[in-house]
Amino acid sequence: MERPLPVFGTKLPGSSYRPRPGAYAVVFDAQGRVALVHEEGDWYLPGGGIEAGETSIEALVREVFEECACGVQVGEPFAEALEFVQNRSGERFEVHGHYFRAEFVGTPTVSWLSPDEARARTRRRNDAWAISAALPRSQALASAALPRSSSPNSSPTTRFLDLSHTIHHGLVTYPGLPAPTIAEHLDRASSRAHYAPGTEFSIGRMELVANTGTYLDAPFHRYASGKDLAALELASLADLTGVVVRAPRGVRALGPELFQALELAGRAVLIDTGWSRHFGTPAYGSGHPFLTRAAAEHLVAGGATLVGIDSLNIDDTASGERPVHSLLLERDVRIVEHLTNLASLPPQGFRFFAVPVKVRGMGSFPVRAFALLDG
Repeated sequence: MERPLPVFGTKLPGSSYRPRPGAYAVVFDAQGRVALVHEEGDWYLPGGGIEAGETSIEALVREVFEECACGVQVGEPFAEALEFVQNRSGERFEVHGHYFRAEFVGTPTVSWLSPDEARARTRRRNDAWAISAALPRSQALASAALPRSSSPNSSPTTRFLDLSHTIHHGLVTYPGLPAPTIAEHLDRASSRAHYAPGTEFSIGRMELVANTGTYLDAPFHRYASGKDLAALELASLADLTGVVVRAPRGVRALGPELFQALELAGRAVLIDTGWSRHFGTPAYGSGHPFLTRAAAEHLVAGGATLVGIDSLNIDDTASGERPVHSLLLERDVRIVEHLTNLASLPPQGFRFFAVPVKVRGMGSFPVRAFALLDG
């Protein structure tokens, strides 16, 4: 019996989706980076739709030439997946992606990104999944973590997945907020005078606003009487049962219908909008997806412990109101914003961690958000 294809995206009830078969290439360079093309502000694997009368390989050769200005040596097909998408014109498609390992012939006009960055930036979730599926064995093993314990009853394989953006000098997270400055308080050369010969250290210094990179909001961020970072229980930040909700592309206001029939109580609910692909670019600062007040009410009623999103803000920023922040933080629900790489997570079957430093009198701070997957 044939195994069902992986399905990504949300098929809205009562909506019509036009079938759209496509052929796509996953190409690695000598450093293990993945080739992506950048079109109209979005990132994609090379390839595209299969036209009438074309084979999938013929379509892929044509698309690579048009997009990358080079030829392509098409290898074996290794995966297929479906995704329900909506374009900027409101048209809805059922994309049936056929994925091939391939090599470029000539000099391509592409961007080479690490697998993690490529999966985070690509617009299509099935592309992110295909990149993971195509990773060379050496890279797949390199991303594997040690088992939780050496007990015979422990899970044989576990894997960490980083869900955080990297903070660097000059990073713009939120338009209008200052970028961090990262320097050395004591550099290695100067430190030698303080230690024995051959011994040296670097002591770093950073100045940043709390809302930088991937960060967590505590109730104190919104309410003067709310818990600050130091008052947060570790049980509300670490080793949480996680669930990912795939938001339909092209829809900005995300309502409670996304969370219907989901068990929310005590869980970290992560909303995969795909917006993180714009992080670090001007496009990230406007037009982002957000939750509605009704969605926040549903999450509170369902007993969610933490709500995360890979977008600029969990609220609509068109006005000064922040109903989602207000409702969630009033009910002691943690918020994590500016997540990334959510497309690489399964819908369930992972634990979520987002722990800030223990600071009095602050309501937000960067976190190293990650997931621990059982495999």
